[in-house]
Amino acid sequence: MTPMTPDYTGSGNSLFGSYRAAPLNVHVNHAGVGALAGHGVTPGVTPQTAANTVVIGQKVDAVFKYDPMLALDTGTLRWSEPTGGGFVRSYTANGTIGLVEPLTLQHRTGAALNFYYTGKSANVGSVICSVNGNNGIWLTNPNEYVHYITASASFYIEKPSVTSFSSAWAFGYPTPGAQYPIGIRKVNANGPDALVLGGILPGQQDLTPGITWTANVNAPPIIGGGHIGYNNQISVITGRWFSQGIAKEKVKAEGLGYMLDMAFPYSGSVVSAIPAPVHTNNYEKSDTPHQFLNPHPSLNYDKFKVSMSFKTYLIYKPEGPDTDTIWVTLEVIEWGWHATALYNGSTWGLDSIISSVSGGGNGTPSSFLPEWDKNYKDYRSFVFI
Repeated sequence: MTPMTPDYTGSGNSLFGSYRAAPLNVHVNHAGVGALAGHGVTPGVTPQTAANTVVIGQKVDAVFKYDPMLALDTGTLRWSEPTGGGFVRSYTANGTIGLVEPLTLQHRTGAALNFYYTGKSANVGSVICSVNGNNGIWLTNPNEYVHYITASASFYIEKPSVTSFSSAWAFGYPTPGAQYPIGIRKVNANGPDALVLGGILPGQQDLTPGITWTANVNAPPIIGGGHIGYNNQISVITGRWFSQGIAKEKVKAEGLGYMLDMAFPYSGSVVSAIPAPVHTNNYEKSDTPHQFLNPHPSLNYDKFKVSMSFKTYLIYKPEGPDTDTIWVTLEVIEWGWHATALYNGSTWGLDSIISSVSGGGNGTPSSFLPEWDKNYKDYRSFVFI
């Protein structure tokens, strides 16, 4: 990207007071748009355009520029933390790892600053850098020695707006008269019985998802575009007993905290977020967590206990190459289900007293970026305790 020539300047402080330093400026680029034009923006005064707007999840590149004739100690060049919202140096998210790289002082040292906004706390953001003079003579006055110089740039910040993000339990629960969402049911018509959230009701063929999420998102004003999806994180406590509870097995995931639920984004959940004011209509995904109750080849199980907690994040990624964009969080729904199945010698039954669902409902605004180094698909098998 070729920076446009900005018309803003730096400022400084000398032995003889302050001054404006025309040879100083900051060039700022952002993914897919190019350089931010002008010395800064003022809401209600400066028209907002694609050229002076940054979107969360979009890489920001700021570069300190100065007249090389100035005697500056560039080794002292420091950037303050960006203003206008949360930020990170980078964020890696895939089926193997979720990792935040914070923006540290080390990253804020030198002529270039690279970061991503993860949230928006103000309509305008800014970057500011400063550098010490090296007893350099200021060109306009041979007797004036420079102590320090600063330069800055400001810009509008935008993010998608969430019209709605909600979840619904299977069978319309808790509507009066609705079927309880947890039961001993099949997940596929010809499969074994399962302890399941949702499932196939007796006499039916179609699977009812245990929980369904629906989102409507307006893409960022001015910039538009991008994609939305879901990031599902799971924490599991699951065990099975046999021989009247003498021995117990647990899944490998137990006690390891939250980890990625199978795939990122969840279940291939990526759709285009078209420009505002049009939104994505009823973007739905669902989950039917379950534990099969099929018998072990040589052991007779008589009890299964499942406790699964989830954090389902509504996520957004702006338009642009992967090298210049990251996934960021818009909202989150926390939910879970907890159930026990008991075998009476011939059939499995649900212990309804200790079976329940928790959380769900509507999403809560969040800019938190989850981290993980484990995928549940690799930790589902049982091990002896």
